[in-house]
Amino acid sequence: MNPTTTGRVYEKLGDSLPMLTREFEILEMVPVAKRVLSDADRAARELRRKAKADAGEKPDPDDEDEEEAGADEDRFNISISSETPVERWYGKEILDHSPGAVDLSRAKKGLSFLDSHDAKSVIGIVEKAKVGDDKKLRGQLRFSRSAPAQAVKQDVKDGIRRFISVGYAVNEYTLEKSSKEEGDTYRATKWTPMEASSVGVPADLSVGHESRKAGDRMFPVLVRSASPASEPNLKEGTVPEITVADSRAAGAEIIRLG
Repeated sequence: MNPTTTGRVYEKLGDSLPMLTREFEILEMVPVAKRVLSDADRAARELRRKAKADAGEKPDPDDEDEEEAGADEDRFNISISSETPVERWYGKEILDHSPGAVDLSRAKKGLSFLDSHDAKSVIGIVEKAKVGDDKKLRGQLRFSRSAPAQAVKQDVKDGIRRFISVGYAVNEYTLEKSSKEEGDTYRATKWTPMEASSVGVPADLSVGHESRKAGDRMFPVLVRSASPASEPNLKEGTVPEITVADSRAAGAEIIRLG
């Protein structure tokens, strides 16, 4: 335990963590404009579709856009995460959005967009995820056309569901600072987005992993110190030579004392 002067007690950060989540109020959800294709663009798209079909690959989602002007009612540009600090059970956490900090290997195939982190309730997919110059992770949300997904989409547009939550695994932390007054502050210098969700009620970010259900997958995490350990204070010197006579005298003195 790591008590602080604020009266809050933090649990020790271990060497593995479950998938974490953090919530953001939906501030950015901009409808994506549909494209109006020229004859040349339409022909090029057909060639791309044919090439992918011949190779046994799935078509690019961009090539499935309807050729209409106006806004796409099922695609939205959204902000997924930022560097806003949040309280965890082990201290404050900051998600680093510097180049190389966010592992987008899973996001390249699209992040499932869930209803309240329920893996059985996939209501969309987040594509084209990338980190902007303002250190925010953004993507393009494409809602499913199923009835449950459309109901969630309408609630989001109406301002009823106002929060989006990102699920992620942390692979490496850097302990930026530690004090009895403010506790520990960790920066996630290597982390991987796993999924995103529409949530009605933000989760309590302060709860520990002990409160999660049994069987949750754990991910190993490496914790580094921001300030390197000081070098040991070594001094060169000479060791006096010990003769056989000195050794025998010392032995005799020990026996006498005993």
